[in-house]
Amino acid sequence: MANLSEIVHEEVANLVFRSVAPDEQLLESGLLDSITVVDLSVALEEHLDIKIPFTDIDATNFQTVNSICNYLQTLIP
Repeated sequence: MANLSEIVHEEVANLVFRSVAPDEQLLESGLLDSITVVDLSVALEEHLDIKIPFTDIDATNFQTVNSICNYLQTLIP
């Protein structure tokens, strides 16, 4: 299985149609918006077999690939 960072990179790239740097601003740059963040959350839930609470889908947790990975590590046992 791919590591968490690879999975997040792959899922983000699927939504924005290009590779992104680990610290690239996803929301501020406009690469992701409120709809694509929800799409990303659903894809990550399915890929990782986890549940992301709707209240956790925010700019802090989904700011960069690194911030997404840091957040997801709190959900994965």
